[in-house]
Amino acid sequence: PTYEERRQRTAALYERIANADEAELDGPSRHALICKHRYENGRHPHICPRCFTYRPVCVCDVCSPPWPLPAGLEVVVLMHHDEWGLSSNTGKLAELTMAPARILMKGLPSHDAELAALIEDESVETCVLWPSAAERADWPSEGGGGDRTGGEGRDHVTLEAVQAMQARGRRVAIVAVDASWRNARRMVRKLPPSRVRRLSLNADVLYGDGGPRPSLLAPLRAYNGAMRTELGGSEGSCVCTIEAVVAAVSALGHDAEGCEHALAVARRKVAVVSRYRG
Repeated sequence: PTYEERRQRTAALYERIANADEAELDGPSRHALICKHRYENGRHPHICPRCFTYRPVCVCDVCSPPWPLPAGLEVVVLMHHDEWGLSSNTGKLAELTMAPARILMKGLPSHDAELAALIEDESVETCVLWPSAAERADWPSEGGGGDRTGGEGRDHVTLEAVQAMQARGRRVAIVAVDASWRNARRMVRKLPPSRVRRLSLNADVLYGDGGPRPSLLAPLRAYNGAMRTELGGSEGSCVCTIEAVVAAVSALGHDAEGCEHALAVARRKVAVVSRYRG
């Protein structure tokens, strides 16, 4: 849609929401309308809908073809609607640089149904990437009796356990939540712990031999010290969505060249967006 068309659609949407009462349009229905609007109209007409980069400096040409993941491994980026279309977003690059990978917007009914189908598929082990320090603080174990130390329990799974599942031929889906810290916690709490276990990656897996370091996204987004401490990183260290995804799939057998391809595209996007913003 053009800028004017999008402006008119946005105005009509919020007028409808403002004038509707609770009986006509409850909270989930409002959220679904907002998500549908963002999905269909984007955030801004000058943002590429595939890579979420400004159209004049779009990075789609360097994304293809997506690198095949190991057999039986899939990536799902569960994105909050506020992230959809942000030029600083890196999660969208996952589906452009590796396959199979898909982006699902939380709150969009069709995408919620797709996620629910994946979670209910008993042939797939679905794991959500989640920092160990955060899960100890924010996640009471199911029934109050599970392991809260970051080890394997009813609602946790270790990287070694996932690797063993792969060795036995079990399909694995890695879910990466793409949202602000506050929204991410809310989104992860809604995932059923009996079907989606939390997978934490230690510093060696996240950063390699070089140890903790600033995220490649740091030039575009500020990460405050409180968040870094809560996530278990040292001052000045953090990871963005694509970095976390690459660390996970690398540990689960993804080709090193494929991992570097995804990170190189992300670095290219950060560089061109930084220059474009001036």
